[in-house]
Amino acid sequence: NLRDRLFAAPGEYNLRQCENPGCAVMWLDPRPTPASIGNAYLDYYTHASVADGEFESLPFHKKLRRVWDDVCWRSYLDVAFGYNLLPPKYQPLKYLAAAAVLARPSFREDWGLMARWLPARRRGLLLDVGCGGGDALMALRQFGWEVEGTDVDEASVRLARSRGLTVHQGDLSTLMLGQQNYDAVTMSHSIEHVFDPLDFLRRAFRLLKPGGTLVVITPNVNGLLHERHGSNWMMLDPPRHLILFTASALTRLAREAGFSHTTVRTNVRSFGLIDYASQQIASHGRYTWGQMPNKSIENAKLAVRERIAAVAVSTGAKQGDELVLIARA
Repeated sequence: NLRDRLFAAPGEYNLRQCENPGCAVMWLDPRPTPASIGNAYLDYYTHASVADGEFESLPFHKKLRRVWDDVCWRSYLDVAFGYNLLPPKYQPLKYLAAAAVLARPSFREDWGLMARWLPARRRGLLLDVGCGGGDALMALRQFGWEVEGTDVDEASVRLARSRGLTVHQGDLSTLMLGQQNYDAVTMSHSIEHVFDPLDFLRRAFRLLKPGGTLVVITPNVNGLLHERHGSNWMMLDPPRHLILFTASALTRLAREAGFSHTTVRTNVRSFGLIDYASQQIASHGRYTWGQMPNKSIENAKLAVRERIAAVAVSTGAKQGDELVLIARA
């Protein structure tokens, strides 16, 4: 008896779960049809790009924070992945800034996601499947990748193209893309939206050059916040999330699609957002996208819980609520 708690799409839905503990995949039942699924995305967050605001209009202390954040993510991507993005005048701060990022697990994962956890040495042609309005493609192009994207949502594609990006409208089953053409295929929170994930990954495999890299980011059924919030867990997201994976199920799916050298890990990226949104769903039945606590003390509590969760995940005591799969074609 679940309803859409984020964007108010109509309908009522159930989730079922595989009883095999080695699988434990969850799926929506009933689920929208391919003809009706578009109704679930009429007011979706990918229809807008990330708004940074005008730098010059910010108060001085916020300008300093913006500059420091910029130094931090550039330093981290340099140290961790080899991207040379830091201006020379900030080079003396590189290792200090990178260390500051390491102290905040969600920041580290957010900025790792910007580069799709791909090292600079593997740069080439990258296809981002389910690219939305193209924010990730804009960053990856800045990092030196040649980029293309796909999305089924017309409004998102229109926004991405207005930014000068090459984005194909449609899904991998209908688009005529070059076989063995891409050095990397990435999909961030896309696979849980598709009707046939095995076919989805098989098509991605055929697009990659031999030795090319697949990166899949998707929610984790076994995540600690799912364990804590149950049916109020934000990442259930009915009716858009048609299938939700565990680490073992996602690994097996990738191997069945033809990939090798698969690794899967979990993380606490967006821990505070997911925790707060799930609390709002429990209390009010819905969450307003982008909303976070106004009070500093509440944000501080979320940050403390995030650090505790990061320790639990790093020691293997718990799993994070996001899976990151990296595999080779």
